[in-house]
Amino acid sequence: MEYQEASSEVQRILSADLGSLTHREGVSVHPPAALSAWRISARDKEALSVHGLPSVPSDGMLMRFGASFQPSSEPEYMSYDWSGYVIGQCGDVRIVVNEASGSVIAVPEVRNLVPALAHLHPDGIQDEMINSGAAAFVDFCWRWYWLAPILVDQRDRADRAEVAAWEAARKSSNKAERIDFHVPYRELCSKVRDKFYGKDQLSLSNPESMWSMMIDGFE
Repeated sequence: MEYQEASSEVQRILSADLGSLTHREGVSVHPPAALSAWRISARDKEALSVHGLPSVPSDGMLMRFGASFQPSSEPEYMSYDWSGYVIGQCGDVRIVVNEASGSVIAVPEVRNLVPALAHLHPDGIQDEMINSGAAAFVDFCWRWYWLAPILVDQRDRADRAEVAAWEAARKSSNKAERIDFHVPYRELCSKVRDKFYGKDQLSLSNPESMWSMMIDGFE
């Protein structure tokens, strides 16, 4: 879609009532009845029960979270210092609600990078808080489910415009104008980031947080 249409759609998704984004046949996955026994806040239980989470997307390139609810009433994830309930996944990362704090944690299946990249995480990849609570995660997850394809499309359009300008300049033997074709795309990313930050500041307070990287990850 053209930029103006994309901008309007992004704004609509960011401001829409959450229920209008979640009640889509074949998309929403709801937690098991065991949710009632989970030791998390009533607000988080309600968000999970009413809205569920999107099904796992088939196209992993869109970097979206998907539902993967544990069936049991006791925490399925256990580490030496905390435990929690598994609610979703993103690639090879499990999404877990911390039983004690209620925060939503990204738990990587693979802790160690290949030797060539090991210097990036010398202590291995650690668990990371991605939202302060499950209700915020449900809200972000659903909005991101619909936002991600739009951002991908706008990024790809900017890429194509940049290549076309370079090709045109090459064929005409003229120097290509220094135009940043990705400015409109980055403006859309900024709108998403600001809206999410207003809902849950902890999730985006660090520029290297998971949500920060997700929003900026298409560039």
